[in-house]
Amino acid sequence: MEKVIVNLPSVEAVKAFTNIILDYKGDFDLLQGHYAIDAKSLNGVLSLDLSQPMELVIHTDSDVTEIVSAIDEFIVK
Repeated sequence: MEKVIVNLPSVEAVKAFTNIILDYKGDFDLLQGHYAIDAKSLNGVLSLDLSQPMELVIHTDSDVTEIVSAIDEFIVK
């Protein structure tokens, strides 16, 4: 399990992010406040407050380093 903070400030960013995540096997959850949303669900992600950062929790047997690298532009540093 890996956790990173991501920022998805626009609908275009959400679309790009979910398209990347869909390429990987595993569960990807976005947490914001009391909400936990499937990061592969475009509608689910759009239901969150896009003006605030969110925590991405990655549950996969795949190479997490590759996934984090693929979404690097969305990670809050």
